Amino acid sequence: MIKVKHILFLLLFLVLSSTQLYSITINNTPLVNPFPSEENLNNFEKVDSLNLYNENELDNIEISLITIAPGDPIYGWFGHSAILVQQKDQSSIIYDYGIFSFNSKNFYKNFIMGKMYYLLMPSLENQRLSLPKEDDRTINKVVLNISDKNKVNIINFLNFNSQDENNTYLYDFYIDNCATRIRDIFNWVSDDDFKTWAQNQYTPFTFRILSTEQLDKSLAINWVLNSFLGSDCDKPTSTWENMFAPHYLEQAVIDYQKFNTDISKIYESESASTFDNEYEITHHLLFYAFIGLILGLIGLSFKQLKQDKKSRIFGIYNSVLTLFLLIISGCITFLMFFSHIQFAWNNENILFLNPLFCGILFISSLSTIKKKKRSTRNLIIYERLCNVYSLYLMVFIIVKVIYSDIFIQQNFIIIIPILLFFFVQSFILFTRR
Repeated sequence: MIKVKHILFLLLFLVLSSTQLYSITINNTPLVNPFPSEENLNNFEKVDSLNLYNENELDNIEISLITIAPGDPIYGWFGHSAILVQQKDQSSIIYDYGIFSFNSKNFYKNFIMGKMYYLLMPSLENQRLSLPKEDDRTINKVVLNISDKNKVNIINFLNFNSQDENNTYLYDFYIDNCATRIRDIFNWVSDDDFKTWAQNQYTPFTFRILSTEQLDKSLAINWVLNSFLGSDCDKPTSTWENMFAPHYLEQAVIDYQKFNTDISKIYESESASTFDNEYEITHHLLFYAFIGLILGLIGLSFKQLKQDKKSRIFGIYNSVLTLFLLIISGCITFLMFFSHIQFAWNNENILFLNPLFCGILFISSLSTIKKKKRSTRNLIIYERLCNVYSLYLMVFIIVKVIYSDIFIQQNFIIIIPILLFFFVQSFILFTRR
């Protein structure tokens, strides 16, 4: 039975949580990008004339966008983009903005903190593309039919950018990655016309939708990573923002008619990794709701083992799951307050995946493992907590629906399974003594 003190606790919890929602990182020392993309492009001097260049040689040079289809491991699920510079009778060079090393100093610490530094590295075409071919990943080539001046400008900039003192940049998954760097170069040679065109193209997407489509390979990873992403991922995006994804960069370059592209395939997968041109907007809400319900029913069934003196299984089961939620809530809090990952800030999930309340649930579930009469009392307390938490989640959902223009985060796949799990856990299916 819900009492006044339970309602007061809910209100207190909401106030404490809401103070965190629109926070920024405590570790607010601004990160310095060693080689900011658009700034360096705008400061790089373009050639005024082609008097120093052989016209026949320039005719034989091709600038192409290379797009590699998704593959494993997880950082390859979104595919990859690179620039190919080809010249007849000479080796073809690929300029790759996606180079990093797990062996670099403080790699994992920097990864967690959002301080990933990537490299631009030129390499021979055959060497660079041999690995995705071995992995059976489709490789597309889009040749840009651009002026000789633009060819020279791109090559000059890439050679400058690939020098040791210029080849490192601060990576950001959504706004500064292998695809956005190339997008910026193409925009630079178009004198910002490519950007103007792309920003005026309506799309039904957000960063979260585009991410979710690529994370479908593992719905468990999809759920966890979605819980970490804040509301900034749910703002409408234009074609310009969508080009963080290699496939969308390729499609935009093709659609932008002023590049007058020629499309071909360097390698076509026979079975494994290809490009999906028809993305569907799905969030798998029913699947995650079903999982939450099943997990709740499994826990509920353990309560009936009380008479067989096996109720400890219920406590252990719930302790494992509440510990998982406690870890998730701790990660959300850390990413919001201590990391430099801006798309993990402003996370509505902190309002219900709060370390304070998840910690209370975990401790309460642990207490149900104890034997004798005390375990019965502790189980009653845990049921009441589940009841209160379920009520809070239902209120939160109602508030989200009413004030959808404020609570824009698309996090029902996180809320619904948690609600169903704890709602079922609050049921009483044993005789209290």
